Amino acid sequence: QAPAPPPPTPLPPPPPPVPPPPPPPTQPDVAAPARKLQEDKVRCKSKNIALLNALAISFRHGSWEYGMLREFDAYPGMAVECAQACEADAASGCRHWEFDCKNMNCKLFAEGGYEEDDSAQFGRDYVFLGDTAYHHRRLKEEEVAKLSVKKGDL
Repeated sequence: QAPAPPPPTPLPPPPPPVPPPPPPPTQPDVAAPARKLQEDKVRCKSKNIALLNALAISFRHGSWEYGMLREFDAYPGMAVECAQACEADAASGCRHWEFDCKNMNCKLFAEGGYEEDDSAQFGRDYVFLGDTAYHHRRLKEEEVAKLSVKKGDL
């Protein structure tokens, strides 16, 4: 008798299914961060105007150049914290404060330097600028002294 035929070899398993192609890449919305920054700085400006006015803290828009003493992140206290920090440091020489809604930074300045206007071209329309009570008092004393000298010249 002939030997029995070998059992049939099993077929190999089928290959795995081909995965679907990846979705096409989406174009990032490059304007989104700029829009968010614009919305944030607009909201920051209106909020700080209300806070400073409510506390009767004098300010204007613009910036100060030269004589920086220090800089710090003023979030969440914002412009009020900045103004209060400068008043607290007046004995150490702080005369001007600047809070920038574009980066939430506070800068404290000593005497010297000069004020820049609130030009929107340079983003200074979102910068709050103020002076310490000491600075205002010193300016008034200088004005009185000048008037006294002029009267003596007569």
